[in-house]
Amino acid sequence: MSEGDEATAFAPGHVTGLFSVQRADDPQRTGSRGAGVTLSSGVTTTVTASDETRVRLNGGDLEIESVSRVLDALGATATVSAETELPLGAGFGV
Repeated sequence: MSEGDEATAFAPGHVTGLFSVQRADDPQRTGSRGAGVTLSSGVTTTVTASDETRVRLNGGDLEIESVSRVLDALGATATVSAETELPLGAGFGV
C-alpha cells in the first residue's frame, strides 16, 4: 500500500442460537457446528496506509496485538479504524 491508500470492509454481527464442538483426535478435523442469526448491524473497518501504525475503535485508540503482528509480518504501517453500533462484550461477535 502507498501512503493514503485505503480499503474498507463490513462484517455483520451475529447471535449464536445453537453451538456444539466437534472434537476429533486429529486437530485438523476438529471444529464446530451451529446456527444463529446474522444482524444488519456490525463492524465497518477501514485500513489506511500511514507513516505509523494506529488502531482505533469507535474513535478511541487501543492496542490489538494481532493487528500489530499482521502489519509487522507484512512490513506495513497503517491506521486501522473500526466503527460499530453494537455493544462490546455482549455476545454479538464484536
